[in-house]
Amino acid sequence: MRKTLEDSILTLTLQEDLIATNVRDFKSIIEKYLQDEMGNVDEVVLDLSACENIDSVGVTFVVGVYKQVTGDAMDLELQAVVKKSSNFLS
Repeated sequence: MRKTLEDSILTLTLQEDLIATNVRDFKSIIEKYLQDEMGNVDEVVLDLSACENIDSVGVTFVVGVYKQVTGDAMDLELQAVVKKSSNFLS
């Protein structure tokens, strides 16, 4: 996962598929990034454009990130490019 912080916008770019086998690692990384940047961030961008596959656990992960970010009074933006809809929830 790549992290960039610019103008109080924290962009987190996932570079692997958002599937069950990766979610635990993504969750701990995002929690650390949010804790490290607390007070410096008004918006979080979760960039999923490099993800080719997103399963149901991945969708649940995105919902969890949304709840965490908005609960900390920040906004969440999702960026994604879906090339093949058949890969979504496959």
